[in-house]
Amino acid sequence: MNYQMIETDDALASLCEAVRACPAIALDTEFVRTRTYYPQLGLIQLFDGANVALIDPLGISDWSPLKAVLRDTGISKFLHAGSEDLEVFLNAFGELPAPLIDTQILAAFCGRPLSWGFAAMVEEYTGVALDKSESRTD
Repeated sequence: MNYQMIETDDALASLCEAVRACPAIALDTEFVRTRTYYPQLGLIQLFDGANVALIDPLGISDWSPLKAVLRDTGISKFLHAGSEDLEVFLNAFGELPAPLIDTQILAAFCGRPLSWGFAAMVEEYTGVALDKSESRTD
């Protein structure tokens, strides 16, 4: 799997231009909610089916390319247990991804528990155990 760090406005614009050709993307956010009422965006992870982009918000000032992707109805956006991600998108950008597909809700419609985690779902369907040990490191 290819990883790309996105740390500038130009890199974000290039990424979003390429993503506009994709029928679907997966999104995940990392954020901090300590001593704040609203979550503070720390990272956006975007997967286009072949590449993972790690978007660092600290060096980006022009979010218009990403906002256009979030609004693009030709791109399905997949999240898992996305309620907190949606709060982050709304707070950071004033936008919600659409159309949106939440894999945790889809799993619940298939008889799985509504609180079924992403790692458990991946292991159930693929046999791959995800390493979650680095989820709160720099």
